[in-house]
Amino acid sequence: MVGGGLLFETADGFPPALEIDVAAAPGQPRAPNARDRTARVAVSFGKATIAKPKTGAKPKTGAKPKTGAKPKTGPAGGDPEACEINVVVASEMDAPPGTKPLMWRLLTTLPVETAEDAREIIRLYRLRWRIEEVFRVLKRDGLALEETQIESARRLFNLAALAVVAAALPPGNRRDRRKRDRSRRRHRRRLGRKNNAAEEPTPA
Repeated sequence: MVGGGLLFETADGFPPALEIDVAAAPGQPRAPNARDRTARVAVSFGKATIAKPKTGAKPKTGAKPKTGAKPKTGPAGGDPEACEINVVVASEMDAPPGTKPLMWRLLTTLPVETAEDAREIIRLYRLRWRIEEVFRVLKRDGLALEETQIESARRLFNLAALAVVAAALPPGNRRDRRKRDRSRRRHRRRLGRKNNAAEEPTPA
């Protein structure tokens, strides 16, 4: 950082601005009996000025720039010597025994001037977990698309559409869904083999 010090150490020294409850998913890989929980976090925010890295891409001696090439970063480019960013910290209070406390340090160029701004940054960050949930349902903890033997693009598209609907279910329904999915995977694999056999051309 400009003036010395480390980013996380500086961010951890910001004064608390508010306390909120957030939904916390179990760590990965998810334990068999793991459940989502509600974490009480203290939220703080502030500004930090980061210095340009001293290392980076260096121009080659005698090399000519390529036509249409993107400008390089680091010492080879025209980056500013410093960059001011906003940092929002969410630190869990009184985490359950045996549970790793929640700690989010969020860097953003969006304006963060008030406690409500910090709350909005956390809300936006939590939205990314919906993407993770979609991939989880698509793969190991839901429809297991990697295991399907369906080769038809139309049928694969239908499976993906079902996954999006399943990912939108509330957390409680997800647990029930996972139990049902385990018993249905075998049926889907058998169905996939049957459909693929039906699509094979009949020898003349």
